[in-house]
Amino acid sequence: MRSILTCLLLVCSCCIMAQQTDNHGLRAVPAPGPVVIDGTLADWDLSGAVPMCYDLESLADTYAAQVALMYDADNLYVAIRWKDQQPLGNSHDPRYQTDRGWSGDAVQLRIRTDRIAHVTSWYYAPHQEPFIGIDYGKGMNEAFGGGGKALFRVHGWELAEGAAAAFVVDADGKGYVQELRLPWALITEHKHYAAGDTLACGVELLWGEADWPVHRYADNLAPGRTQREFFFTDPTAWGPVTLERSGHLAPAVAAAPAAEQLEAVDAALTIPFDLPAPARVTLAIDDAHGRRVRNLLAARPYPAGTNQVAWDGLDDAGHALPPGDYRYTALHHAGIHTRYAMSFANPGDPTWDTPDGRGAFYADHTNPQAVAAGGDGVALACPMGEAGQHLIGCDLDGHRRWGLGNRGSGDLHHIALATDGTVLWVASDGATATVYRVELATGRYAPWTATARDAQGRDYRVLDLPVSQAPRGPLGNLTALAVHGGRLAIALTGEHAVKLLDGASGAVQATIPLDAPRALAFAGDDLL
Repeated sequence: MRSILTCLLLVCSCCIMAQQTDNHGLRAVPAPGPVVIDGTLADWDLSGAVPMCYDLESLADTYAAQVALMYDADNLYVAIRWKDQQPLGNSHDPRYQTDRGWSGDAVQLRIRTDRIAHVTSWYYAPHQEPFIGIDYGKGMNEAFGGGGKALFRVHGWELAEGAAAAFVVDADGKGYVQELRLPWALITEHKHYAAGDTLACGVELLWGEADWPVHRYADNLAPGRTQREFFFTDPTAWGPVTLERSGHLAPAVAAAPAAEQLEAVDAALTIPFDLPAPARVTLAIDDAHGRRVRNLLAARPYPAGTNQVAWDGLDDAGHALPPGDYRYTALHHAGIHTRYAMSFANPGDPTWDTPDGRGAFYADHTNPQAVAAGGDGVALACPMGEAGQHLIGCDLDGHRRWGLGNRGSGDLHHIALATDGTVLWVASDGATATVYRVELATGRYAPWTATARDAQGRDYRVLDLPVSQAPRGPLGNLTALAVHGGRLAIALTGEHAVKLLDGASGAVQATIPLDAPRALAFAGDDLL
């Protein structure tokens, strides 16, 4: 521990920018003219753009984004320049996985105007399809529960109800541009927003190619707020967006890297130190009473030899400290490194998730509950999982081939499986009783031949087939499946019945009264 000196604390006007961006307000500028949603941003005024990144020093080229907003009388526009080493890798089908798009490359905008709107947008890579989904809050105090909209492609980058989303990969393949048009009518209820108004918008940036983000960062927080976990549940944490009256703004904060800003501080407040070898340095400053006033460096790399770091005389809250005696404490080390030793209770190969679906193994939260085998494959299932996949397919040696996340939320209590060796039928019993289908070999969804019509008037094949309206009792309701010869039998304890369905269309062929059926199996063509 060393004395610095009795500081005069002539506070420099230069702000030391943390390596983690910490935005507490965004500026939306007026659109300078008609805006064409094409991913080029050629017609944008980007003067309000800000960086967003968990660690600019180490992640600026891999997990970072520059976010800009514009507006006009009809729309709010969003432009994001992503840094992403595997751009546009989202594999979630918006038709059947509307609530899972956040598990891959995506943005989620937490908007609060005179209503709450969660806007999730991604590019469905297998079909090269842009998509925007909106979930509304229930009033202004409940973040969710107010219904939602699924905005599918109409043509090109144009989506339903006047929205649009364009995605263009950078020339070097290490990032992409995402450009959105959000009509005010989709994110407001009655209020007409104009220059000078303020709304709230938290930004959640997500990167990933499998079924769980490999990186996430939330930014633009309300003033005084720092909590980024469970950001989606707390509308009071979302930061302000000001609709500026004019564009071509002056930068709000100097964009110089932190190291350059440190060097710009008055030399009278520099702290010298010597290193025997290249190392990471952590340095903190205490007042004369031993109270911590400033955490100045956090594992910042420095070369061997004589180095120095500047202090601007501010505490961690950005307040000027009074003249007095201050002391610093520092440590240096070669950095924290990890060495893989083992994985516990996980037979995956490897034991972590991989984009091809073969890594990791089971779900978290619930225990294994169902199995079905046919041909050269076997399916295993838990009722639900969060980070892990609740439904997986393996070969007969136990190597995982694929995994799928929950179809519903965390209210799933029981799961049952049946397969003919080609198709896998999956029964989920929770708040609703549904059966869906997947290909046993690949894990791809295999919708029923039955069709429904979406809000845009387009027919699509049903995936989640409701099979019972009976309430779930203490013993559950949808408890078992069996399949043979193209017929699917389902046990409904709550209805005291077994239903026979067409295995392709889901049409009910027969209903057999039976007191609280719990398990089913076919024995030949005529015996169930």
